[in-house]
Amino acid sequence: MEKKISCVEPADRELFTGRTREIGLFQDFISRAKTGSEDRRIFVITGIPGIGKSSLLKRFAQIAEKEGIEVLLRRVSAAGVRVFFDDVKRTVDGYAPEARKKFMGEKKYVAPPPLSKEIGDAELEYFLKQFFEDMDKVQEKLRKILMFFCDDFERFAWLGYETAYRLLREVAAKLVEMKFNLFFVICVDRRFLEVLVGDKPQLFHIVELDVFPTQDIRLLIQKYQASTGIKIDDALKEELTKASGGIPFKLALYMCGLLREIGKSGAQPSVEIFRLVNSRIQDNALNALTDLTVEKETVIDRIVSQKFNMLPLEEIGQEGDKKTSREALNLLVKEGIVEVDESTAWLKSEAIYEMLRLLVNVDQIYGRARTVLKVIGRIIETGERLDRIYFEWLRDSANMLISQDKPALALEVAANAEVYAHSAIEKKLYSESFQLFRITASIYERLGDMERAGMILEKAAKLFEDRGKHFYSRSLLSHASDLFAASGVEWKARSTARSVALIYEEIGDDYDAKGLKMMARVFYHKAFEHFLRAGDKDRIKRLYEKATNAFSKQPIFLKEFEALNEKVMIKEE
Repeated sequence: MEKKISCVEPADRELFTGRTREIGLFQDFISRAKTGSEDRRIFVITGIPGIGKSSLLKRFAQIAEKEGIEVLLRRVSAAGVRVFFDDVKRTVDGYAPEARKKFMGEKKYVAPPPLSKEIGDAELEYFLKQFFEDMDKVQEKLRKILMFFCDDFERFAWLGYETAYRLLREVAAKLVEMKFNLFFVICVDRRFLEVLVGDKPQLFHIVELDVFPTQDIRLLIQKYQASTGIKIDDALKEELTKASGGIPFKLALYMCGLLREIGKSGAQPSVEIFRLVNSRIQDNALNALTDLTVEKETVIDRIVSQKFNMLPLEEIGQEGDKKTSREALNLLVKEGIVEVDESTAWLKSEAIYEMLRLLVNVDQIYGRARTVLKVIGRIIETGERLDRIYFEWLRDSANMLISQDKPALALEVAANAEVYAHSAIEKKLYSESFQLFRITASIYERLGDMERAGMILEKAAKLFEDRGKHFYSRSLLSHASDLFAASGVEWKARSTARSVALIYEEIGDDYDAKGLKMMARVFYHKAFEHFLRAGDKDRIKRLYEKATNAFSKQPIFLKEFEALNEKVMIKEE
């Protein structure tokens, strides 16, 4: 029986291929969890986008369910990111409803606080207290092993909530201590693995997925043939195998495109048709793989370029095409692809969202980076402002090239980004220039050339300073000082730190003269720290005396600088 296939949905049983080693490791994990001998509460599937993490997660869930584990499927989303841990606790609580029963009624459920973007020790302590309130009673009544299977765990980091990773580690550590039968199996992009694991690697089992070997890709092609009923000759099999690069997402993408093309033309699949399909996918994936009109594609592109993929309705369409864009939006809502409220539109279709995201990160990474750079260059030439999405795509592409061990290509991207950074500053596009210089330096930094990264930022800071753009200048210089220190070029780190400190001190003087003591305190503090890094004792002494006079009527500020001065005295001793 012929059927359609999905570009982005996790593979079902018929199509799932390979990963024998990883499945064996997970089955061992399940066995230890059932006997109570498993001390690690988090099993991580990691790898580059499109490598098959979600498909393997789905397969693991099927295995766990067969073994009698209570399987709880979750997908991290923008809407639910702040209440993720509340959802976990409520779900667990629901498996032992009698746990909070009291003689005179039922004790009220205690919810953990919503996730914040920053968390200190006091906030962490409060969170853990709330999360584990009554959980000991739940544990006593719990009769099953619970396992949360969580996809897209990198979304916490995308949305600025990396604190979720710290909280997960602390929760897992407490679960181990309590011998609580609660486990997490999560998928996370390889770029975020280090920040997820943090300082507690002992809590994690990690499997990192590599590209499929040739035999597995060929087997997957055979399964697609059986599933769809289309015939693929040997020449086309070889072409598909090479083009996929061992990445199952790319193969799924090509198969979807082939099915669409032969469905329209009635022709037999061939190498020539595949090359045509591949070319169309590179030019416009939405057009090549969906039935969306140009107007609908434009609305979707606009939505996914926004922060959190949420677009204010007032920004849909310009004066000339507003009616057409509104009509396209209404159709997208009717088709269940987009959702709106009174003021905002966002992408409801996970399938289209994932396709766009994975295309940027996986498909022809180098070509995508070059295309983005060309677009950036053309927009800068016109003197127009750049949407932030271009910087995100460029940064993602460079990071992917580095993670796939392509340093030469990443360096080429860096060199071009630096050229456009200079062009932008000449066009007075200061924010754009600043972003491009930062991206350039970050590429060298990730490749381990801290000194080169610092030199780029130092020169860029001079360009901004010459144009009176002090905010950009001091920000770049401060980062350059960090890079020089990391590179071991101590004299350069000290020199740069001193330059930054002088700028901060001057700004602090201006605020003090205006009577704005709070702002003066902020910049004097920054200057103090940079003079300390520079080892400039005379300047530190002068600044301390200046702060003592400036804050003679602000005892709290005065104590802060006394503590800083003590820090200097201890360092000298």
